[in-house]
Amino acid sequence: MVAADPALKSVEDPRFVYVDWGEQFNQDFRLHFGDLRKAAVEFDAGPVALQYVLSSNGAAYGRLRTAQRFLDAGKLHLVPNMPRFSYPMYAVYSHDSDQALIKDALECLRLEVS
Repeated sequence: MVAADPALKSVEDPRFVYVDWGEQFNQDFRLHFGDLRKAAVEFDAGPVALQYVLSSNGAAYGRLRTAQRFLDAGKLHLVPNMPRFSYPMYAVYSHDSDQALIKDALECLRLEVS
């Protein structure tokens, strides 16, 4: 979880923005926070949510890779002691694709996300 205001420490803060990152994230969120009422503001598009968080001094769960430049610039802060959730990546390709090319592409993706 990242926050524009370093004093923001909880998903119960009214400035917390819920971003729907898919069913796995929703399940993980419920696992950690129970039946906590979702935020007053919800998004299903991460980039729009990020801009809202920055402009409203709020917080949200987002992709670390996307938030990193804002963390580096001091515009966002990681919220301590909050659970982290993974965001799975899938690759779909035809069985009769060039396997050497597929292998190279998957290796590039692995390097990109590590």
